[in-house]
Amino acid sequence: REIQGPKLRGLTYRVQNNTQEPLVLSEQEFADELFLQANALVAILISKKILAPEEGTDVYVVARAN
Repeated sequence: REIQGPKLRGLTYRVQNNTQEPLVLSEQEFADELFLQANALVAILISKKILAPEEGTDVYVVARAN
């Protein structure tokens, strides 16, 4: 999901742990996987950083608009 204003845009992602092992999420790893222009990333918020098997969480990203 994406919301865009004149200067910023907000993106929401849903991350699901489909494994049988705990999954540890980090802002840096998530940032490395985003397809954003250089210096476009403003902030990342991960609601829950350690996911149990079959658990999910939301990730919120704020980036500069193109």
